[in-house]
Amino acid sequence: MLAHLVPAAAFGTMQIVGVLNQGINSFSDIGVGTAIIKRKEEPDEDFIATAWTMQVIRGIVIGIVGMILSVPLALLYQDPQNPWLSLLPVFLASTGIMAVTGFNSLNNHLAVRHLRLKLCSIFDICAQVIGLVAGVVIAYYTRNVWALVLGNVATSLSRVVLSYVMFPGPMMRFHTNPQARKELLGFARWIMLSTLLTFAAAQLDRLIFPKLVNSLELSAMFGIAMSFSLVPQDIINRISFAVLMPALSRARETHEIPANQYRDANTIILLVAGLMTASLAAIVPGFIALAYPAKFQPAIALMPWVAMLAWFRVLQSTGTSTLLALDKPKSVVGSNVIKLIALVAFMPLGYFLARTPTDPVPGMLGAIAGMLLSDIIKQAYIMLELRKAGLHGIRREVMYTLYLLIAITAGLALHWLCARQSWHALVEMTLAGFAVLLIYSPGFAHAWRLVGPHLPYFKRFAKPAK
Repeated sequence: MLAHLVPAAAFGTMQIVGVLNQGINSFSDIGVGTAIIKRKEEPDEDFIATAWTMQVIRGIVIGIVGMILSVPLALLYQDPQNPWLSLLPVFLASTGIMAVTGFNSLNNHLAVRHLRLKLCSIFDICAQVIGLVAGVVIAYYTRNVWALVLGNVATSLSRVVLSYVMFPGPMMRFHTNPQARKELLGFARWIMLSTLLTFAAAQLDRLIFPKLVNSLELSAMFGIAMSFSLVPQDIINRISFAVLMPALSRARETHEIPANQYRDANTIILLVAGLMTASLAAIVPGFIALAYPAKFQPAIALMPWVAMLAWFRVLQSTGTSTLLALDKPKSVVGSNVIKLIALVAFMPLGYFLARTPTDPVPGMLGAIAGMLLSDIIKQAYIMLELRKAGLHGIRREVMYTLYLLIAITAGLALHWLCARQSWHALVEMTLAGFAVLLIYSPGFAHAWRLVGPHLPYFKRFAKPAK
């Protein structure tokens, strides 16, 4: 809906704003949420109050820093259609809201600690729906970038309010306990470095890409394609952070993590992620052709490459959560350093090797190929670190990657056939989606044998795996 109401360049602008906000957040992340979830003892009111006070101070500081950085950033990314004076208010409003988000209640992290996942999911859905409705309504009347800005502001404000309304727990108050502060700062040292490098490794491409193509509109094509890839990434990130890491952390308190339980959990995650990722390459091209204006059609050619990017980032998400549960933040830092070096080297190289004077798409594909290579290198490092910890999975991940490639190839073949026959996009989406489901059906039959016996309503139908 927003693509029909807002100029394409607005999405390119918000892509840069999003990276700025995430970068500042990562640079100052003290790991409050992770500290609450991983703490062996139940956090008391003094600990929660100290953590909240530190979070509020951090929020105000990063809001001010973000507004200061808005000036040079608006100058750096100006173009003839978007002079810096028109970008500056957008950057100021988008970064200033970070001062307010520091006032979020920490009771939502306590809910994650206690695996109250239904309540956490309802909280996230409500905040996103409020922001979405606000953005669409504002876009209908303004038809400019402010719809995206104010939609994000509405989401942030609703998260602050709902965090107090929906989650029971201790009252948030200003207080500092020296022992709690020392514990939080000690934990924050590696978390801050790890989060900063994770951001740089995952989001630096969104800063490099606009400068390579020198166009906010082309950058918007890249942003639209990447936004679809966030669907499997966000779902698996939620599972990894809210389920896998707390469960593995608790298991490790009493004994080593059982390799067979890790294998079963990893298998199910790989199947779910593979189905969603294959659907990106198979179904999304038809959806873009059907639902988006013609100006966004170049994003179709990027989807198979973006799907592979999403796959390796999903693998990295589960691997990183497992390493953190094993108290190996140094390994997470190392993986991000390696990816960062590879990204800076291969992304520009891929762009300049593949670009043509008349068509921007080959150069964009070359840049994404460089990104993909850096993700493969990072995942190889993570798998070697997990292998050292006794959690073997290299052969399993290679097998499911080949499984994914077969599904993507089938989807692309159907996309080519439908385009050749000039069939409607709905027919293409239906055929491609059915092909992906058919290819993944044997894997889900195996997953059902693992999961079915543990589901209350389906126990009598499910036979456990041997």
